[in-house]
Amino acid sequence: MGPSEPPRDPQDAERHEGLWRSYVERKAARDAERARLAGLAHEGVLQPQAGGAGLVRRAPRNRPYPGSDVLGGETAGEVLERVLDGDPLDMDGRCFARLRHNATLVDGDRLYDRATAAVAIAALDYDGAPELGRWLDRVIDRTIRALLDEDIEAERQGLPPTRPRDPAHGFLSDALGVEPPIARKCAVVFNGLPIPVRKAFWAMIMQDKSLNRAVAEGLGPPETCEARVRYAMGMMSSLGDWPEPNPDPGAPSWCDDEEEGT
Repeated sequence: MGPSEPPRDPQDAERHEGLWRSYVERKAARDAERARLAGLAHEGVLQPQAGGAGLVRRAPRNRPYPGSDVLGGETAGEVLERVLDGDPLDMDGRCFARLRHNATLVDGDRLYDRATAAVAIAALDYDGAPELGRWLDRVIDRTIRALLDEDIEAERQGLPPTRPRDPAHGFLSDALGVEPPIARKCAVVFNGLPIPVRKAFWAMIMQDKSLNRAVAEGLGPPETCEARVRYAMGMMSSLGDWPEPNPDPGAPSWCDDEEEGT
């Protein structure tokens, strides 16, 4: 018999379910034109680097490889249009899967827009190795890391959001009731927490898994899972000044799968 659990508040369950839907239904709700090449180019994402010859293919193309029908374009713009047209690489699903794998709070639309551009640029040097799925995951992970670093730097410099309700972090306001002015800070605090803490929060809050299931999935004994979720909630609510001790001192906040060779 598994550990006993207190009755769940129906309102909490409804909120958690809404949070889960807000992630998994991104693709259905997204206006695809937002991420079209013209918009990304306007933001400077695909602008040629100063003094360079432009974003054109540099890797040899001596043989076809899985995904070459999408990634084998001669320019980043050409590749991006293929990546966006019907999402043949399932970038939407992959982005969500990497957010879940890394247990990070990053807006799914923001990641999708940036990661598709990053894939288009990285494709210019890709010739089929490593395996397509692993390569895409690495590009998406690097993109997540870049977004986290951007938010950390913005907080360090005390830069205000560009709009009162910052679309990059508005999902935290919708899902967790975080006040818009502190949403970015809450995300920075959470994303800097130890991986075990974030994974427990993702499982039990983001995905509304029961304590029993979290334990069965190897996220720790019951008291540890509860302590991790409590610590994550406390750190976010206090913006990093929660008095309870870190349940996972010394645990890293980021695991670089590329360096580990996974």
